[in-house]
Amino acid sequence: MIALAIAAIGCAFGLVMLARRQRHGPLPIMLASVPLGMLLPVLPIAPATIGMIRGFQSMSQSGRAGTVEAAQLSIDVSRPLFWGCLGFVLTIVVAAFLQMRTEPSEPEHATLMSADSAPAPPLNVTSLVVLVGSSLLAIPVAALIHLAAAVPRLVMSVAVRLSPLEAAARAPDADALRRTSEQISSQLVSSVLLGIVASLMLVGTVTVILVMLRPGRAPRWVTSYSWAVAAVSVIVAAWTALMLLTDIRSYERSIPAAAPTRILRPSSGNGTTS
Repeated sequence: MIALAIAAIGCAFGLVMLARRQRHGPLPIMLASVPLGMLLPVLPIAPATIGMIRGFQSMSQSGRAGTVEAAQLSIDVSRPLFWGCLGFVLTIVVAAFLQMRTEPSEPEHATLMSADSAPAPPLNVTSLVVLVGSSLLAIPVAALIHLAAAVPRLVMSVAVRLSPLEAAARAPDADALRRTSEQISSQLVSSVLLGIVASLMLVGTVTVILVMLRPGRAPRWVTSYSWAVAAVSVIVAAWTALMLLTDIRSYERSIPAAAPTRILRPSSGNGTTS
């Protein structure tokens, strides 16, 4: 959760900077806030996934790996993602409110404003390219969040299959468990590496936006594009947060009900795991 707190502080700082610049002229603040808000769900991915890897290592050393332990590790990964998605939605809502304050409601109002004061200069091409290009990062970021959220689900499915009740009803296939274990390991490593890369890309993009973006009149298509990106991003983030909340509630129900079982240390009698 420390990474989430750092992301929240950085996001709030960026919004304040953009809002202060908006006082000096129009600014496509909603489009600029998209990569800023994406920091909230992305920055915690690598630390949370590394924590799950260390948890598995600790479980392997102690020989204890039951449903309770798996559920706790899954919650530790899913909870920062949930709050990060909610924080992204809140960031875009605040940015939308700030942008609506500077958008003229009627063409006549815009004409009167331009007659009373000097019109704002157009936004430079470099800023437009950076803003539009940074918004496209939402696609790989959404895929990364989906990957990170899928790891706890897979871990819990394996833990349930290895629980005493399920194992007594139907013994798990050793080859299938090996393939699933390899899949979990692969997804964990991918989540860590991609999470670090995405974090660095977003931090660099946000830094460039905060340094170079200055007030300017954006073309009408940029305004329409920013509202479309914001709407789609908020819908996807809200739906993802709902799915994560459902997962967390499911994991929490497994903690008091399940008893930990020893599934890592082979028995000395018949060479099987218990």
